[in-house]
Amino acid sequence: MKHCKRGTRIVLMMLVLIFTLCTTAGVSAQAAKIKLSKKKLTLTVGEKRTLVLKKGSKKIKPKQIKWTTTNKNVAAVNKKGKITAKAAGKAVIFAQYGKKKYKCTVTVKRSVPARENPGKVDPG
Repeated sequence: MKHCKRGTRIVLMMLVLIFTLCTTAGVSAQAAKIKLSKKKLTLTVGEKRTLVLKKGSKKIKPKQIKWTTTNKNVAAVNKKGKITAKAAGKAVIFAQYGKKKYKCTVTVKRSVPARENPGKVDPG
């Protein structure tokens, strides 16, 4: 009889341990979700925008991220994730954190020059 109670206790303790591990693993996986602030971005030539990589609601320090661009002539990116639109076209910005890469597709449109007095007619 004593052996049955002991065996039951061991099985019960193992079940509690397994249940606890399963529920806490699910919670930590949700809290650790990493996202880039934008997946797509449209800028005009000369415009600047900064991307941010977040783990949950906290920003990941720029020192821990490696930023790269597929076309530095269209959109350049610095060590802090600041994008500078240089020429019309498309580029992909990558943020590498650990072994995983996150991407943002950047479309740069040329700036439209402002017209001088478009409604005024020169009397000549």
